[in-house]
Amino acid sequence: MAEQVGLSGLIESLPQEYNTPMLETGMRFSGGERQRIALARVLLRETPVVIFDEPTVGLDPVTERALMRTILDSMQGKTMIWVTHHLIGAEQMDEVIFMENGQIAMQGSHEQLLAREERYRRLVELDRPGWTDWQKPGVPLPPAASR
Repeated sequence: MAEQVGLSGLIESLPQEYNTPMLETGMRFSGGERQRIALARVLLRETPVVIFDEPTVGLDPVTERALMRTILDSMQGKTMIWVTHHLIGAEQMDEVIFMENGQIAMQGSHEQLLAREERYRRLVELDRPGWTDWQKPGVPLPPAASR
């Protein structure tokens, strides 16, 4: 499981490897490492549906992209509900449901929404300054950074 979520190198570097205590606040680990630990815990439960609530919040862009790739790779065969205010990875989802005031305001694939919803296009552009090729519709995220 640790290898699947990109934690093998980190665990091997810890003083007691898998037996190293994790403080309640997780202060020993970076934000990305804590998110990967949480992902490993989710995967250990082997549930068919997984809900992520702002899983990449507070991460730098490089860590965010790497964690996103790890999550997408790890969730193959599962139904994933991704709740976020940040649109990274929307192009990787089967369906995007944009909620506003408790109501569905827009719904469709990322490509469909880009094609027909000016507001969605503006939000994507605001959320992704410096839009690069990997972020364009139909272009997959780069592989997760190896540790």
